[in-house]
Amino acid sequence: MHEDLIIETFKKTSNLYLRFLPDKLKPLEWLAIMQHYGAPTRLLDVTLSPHIATYFALESGYEAGCIFAFNNAEIKKINETLLKEKTYKKMQEKIFSKEEPFITLFEPEQGNERLVIQQGLFLVPSQIDVPFQQLLADYPQFADDDICLKYIIPPKLRYSGIERMRRMNITAATLFPGLDGFCRSLRFQVLETAQSQKLLV
Repeated sequence: MHEDLIIETFKKTSNLYLRFLPDKLKPLEWLAIMQHYGAPTRLLDVTLSPHIATYFALESGYEAGCIFAFNNAEIKKINETLLKEKTYKKMQEKIFSKEEPFITLFEPEQGNERLVIQQGLFLVPSQIDVPFQQLLADYPQFADDDICLKYIIPPKLRYSGIERMRRMNITAATLFPGLDGFCRSLRFQVLETAQSQKLLV
């Protein structure tokens, strides 16, 4: 499988770049590190903060923004019934068994600065050969609004939404510490300049 190959390749060379290496028998920990550095993984980034989620929904693109809100307590309850397991650890072990299609939340044992600042976690699908949205559609009770809500942000609210997040100090510079975050924040400085000039005309 491609995923196994990517993980093994990463393990073989990661000691050249990282001081901390997770247990070799904990694939989700390895996937979390790989996700952080931009490798393709099955993990889906989520955040505990609705404000940070709003920022990411608006930071790029020109069409309507979209936020999915998941009720983790309900997902956990469904998984306990579906998988006959009551702990996240046991559920996570079943992710790679390829038996049942399900989704579970994952919080890495070893965090990083970016993950902490973004209040980040991961949603993990148990099947990677099925599109995530299809897995959601087939998931027990996911049609129920108590499980998953979808919020649409109209295109006309993009700039004002980003501006409101900026006033709350939620920017690329604060969410991505370092030079890369600062550089990402510069595109919004251009937008602010364009907007102010438009208002002055």
